[in-house]
Amino acid sequence: SKIIEYINECHRLSIKVLPPDVNESEERFAVCQEGIRFGLLAIKNLGKAVVQNILRIRKEEKFTSFYDFCERMYGEDINKRAVESLISSGALDSFPSNRRQMLQSVDMVIGSIEEEHRKNVEGQLNLFESPEIQQPQEQKLPYVEEFSLKERLMMEKDTIGIYLSGHPVESYKRLIE
Repeated sequence: SKIIEYINECHRLSIKVLPPDVNESEERFAVCQEGIRFGLLAIKNLGKAVVQNILRIRKEEKFTSFYDFCERMYGEDINKRAVESLISSGALDSFPSNRRQMLQSVDMVIGSIEEEHRKNVEGQLNLFESPEIQQPQEQKLPYVEEFSLKERLMMEKDTIGIYLSGHPVESYKRLIE
């Protein structure tokens, strides 16, 4: 494909091609200090509306963690598949949690945020309770070992169509040469 040709040309010219990142990427490819940043629209299962919502919400302040991202994106037309694609593509790698932690915690995190919002709405409807709205508490994600490089590469290939953090053949480069 054309994209792979362009990326190979960038490598040949020693221009870094960086993975998508919810805090750095634009809709499409963008030039930045370190190289060329993959656009969010390139990620499978992300529509233009979701990408525009991410960019709009990020304008206020960058996302700081997986929980912060899910909490601030709540009610913005983002579904579980889109969140999983963002994780798999590496677009959330700047957060403290690793990809496996985030993928294993998607249901728990989204569920707890939905529960908090539901409680807040019920609280607003109950005239006899104190009107203070509970701020959702960020839970620490249970620690699990990160995926191997090979697994991460396969996830990238599935969600953005190419290997970005390396190449499965790289470890055999010396032998090939």
